[in-house]
Amino acid sequence: MPTNAELSRAFYQSYEPMHSAIYFVQAAQNAYADVGLKPGWMSYFASRSAPMGRVAAEVVAATFYSFAPGLVARSIPSAWELASPEEVTRARLKAVGAMMSTALSDEDASGLERLAAVLEPIASALPVAGHPLFGGHLSVPLVDEPAVRIWQVMTLFREHRGDTHMALLATRGLGSMEANIVHHLDGRATKEFLTRSRGYREEDWAAGVAGLAARGLVAADGTALTETGRELKREIESSTDILSAQAVEALGEDALHAVMLELGSISQAVRRAHPLPV
Repeated sequence: MPTNAELSRAFYQSYEPMHSAIYFVQAAQNAYADVGLKPGWMSYFASRSAPMGRVAAEVVAATFYSFAPGLVARSIPSAWELASPEEVTRARLKAVGAMMSTALSDEDASGLERLAAVLEPIASALPVAGHPLFGGHLSVPLVDEPAVRIWQVMTLFREHRGDTHMALLATRGLGSMEANIVHHLDGRATKEFLTRSRGYREEDWAAGVAGLAARGLVAADGTALTETGRELKREIESSTDILSAQAVEALGEDALHAVMLELGSISQAVRRAHPLPV
């Protein structure tokens, strides 16, 4: 019998492809361009942070966690001079509608409404304290369109889990750079991808490795986690799963499995319609 932590991770994996597609689809870039945003990082940072309001670069760097503050500062707050957070949020939801409509048929609407009705009360009751990005998204009213509504509901779960994970990284003494290094050495992403996509320089990486090696978490040559480092990574991931098990606890294993089958089917349909680079 799977544990609550294992079910919690499986639940996350069932909906994450549906959520994350919005970061890559052309419909999103078109919608952001229509309100005046520049493509690329500005559209990403602005669209994901917009529910928090006209926040500063420091707030985005703090809540997104893994990105170099300098990378964020090249897009925020200048994005808010081109489009208000409210305009950006509306553009994002418009893009979600376009993304989902090409992936799902009209016949799926009733199933989406039922699924949202099951999950929305759980998502809206997640604790806000210590979860700023989730809190911002919670403030955005859910729309009536079923496909967009289920995406919004799953985004609440997703950002709540992300806030939880960031808090655990911080309390374990892993800052942004250190978290990227541990993530890489745990086999979850390449160094090249992380330094390029997170805005860090080679010297930043080297300094992070040196600090982690001094703590006994990384081998001195920076090529592997020590057993202490591997155990810390396992503990953070397990704690994230345990603290994000609200849907498991609310629904029970059987009902959760049925929900995950539906969410997985939606995610697969989105991926078929919108092949992603990751």
